[in-house]
Amino acid sequence: MNPITFKGRTYKNWKDYFLDKFSDKELFKVEPFDLDDRFLESYRVTTNQEDNETEIIYQMHIDGIKYVELFDVHFNNPKSPKLTDENNANNYGFDGRGSTFNEKHLKDLDDWIEIPISKGWIEKTTYYDGKEIKTECIWIQDNKSQVIPIGQKYLDKYGCLLFLIVPLKIFLTDRKLKRNAEKVTVVENVIEPMIK
Repeated sequence: MNPITFKGRTYKNWKDYFLDKFSDKELFKVEPFDLDDRFLESYRVTTNQEDNETEIIYQMHIDGIKYVELFDVHFNNPKSPKLTDENNANNYGFDGRGSTFNEKHLKDLDDWIEIPISKGWIEKTTYYDGKEIKTECIWIQDNKSQVIPIGQKYLDKYGCLLFLIVPLKIFLTDRKLKRNAEKVTVVENVIEPMIK
C-alpha cells in the first residue's frame, strides 16, 4: 500500500489517518471498544468540551491486509435520536466496505467526518395530527445542503416495489402536508459541531 499525502500530511493507512485526525488530546478523546472482536478494530471519538455529546464511531477490518478497508464510520448525538437509532440498528454512515485506502476515498471520508466535527446537523421530524410522518437529517457537505431521510424503512415495507411506490408515496405525503398545514408540527433538533 502506497502512502498518501493529504492536506500536507502523509498517511500509510486508515488507522494512521484517524490517529492523526484526532491527535489533539485537548480537543478529542479516542477510546477503543469491543476489544474482544476478532474482526473489527473499533474506536469512539468524543470531544473534551463538556456540553457536546456527539460521538464518532469508526471501525476497521483486522483480518486480511491490516487497515486497508474500513467497515463503518458514523456519528451520533442524543439530541438526534432518530439518526442515533438508525446507526444502532443499521450503521447508517460512511460505508467503508470496499473503500480501499486511496486519495479519493480519504477525501470523501474527511468530508463526511467534518459534518459532526465542524458543521453539525439538524434532525427534522414532521408530525401530521400528532403522528410521525417523516424524519430527515440535514447537513452541509461539499458546500451543498444534503437532506437524508432516516427511519422510514421503505425497503422493509415495499420490498422490490420500492422504486415504483416510494416516489408516489413521497409525493402524496407532501401534498397532504401542504393541504393540511394546520395539522402539521415540525420539530427540529439542532446539533452543534463538536469543535466551535
